[in-house]
Amino acid sequence: KEVTPINPDDDKCLEVLKRKADEITGAKLESTIQIPLASIFLRSLYYGVDKMYIRKSELKDKAKLLKMTENEFESFCKTFMSSGSIIDVSLIDKKSEYVILQPTNFICALDKIFYP
Repeated sequence: KEVTPINPDDDKCLEVLKRKADEITGAKLESTIQIPLASIFLRSLYYGVDKMYIRKSELKDKAKLLKMTENEFESFCKTFMSSGSIIDVSLIDKKSEYVILQPTNFICALDKIFYP
């Protein structure tokens, strides 16, 4: 592909850069992220809740109320863990039954334990 130089002093420079950035990021986002609406509702149930963690079975029961299949629920756990919104400990340790709903607060609590 041919590279076209742009003049940073030109008023259209920012427009072109913004449009190109939107084209690149928009294409990548469209091709990689497809989150079902039920997953968004499931995650939103626990925003602002004082619980730092929950049993995965309890979260799964809520998912069933939203008519999510087993595969959709597992996809929810993987997707929201990869974004840092939750930590599904069972993806790290198969024996675990917990999902951490507030990863940042959880890590801060651990920090206070190790560095009081």
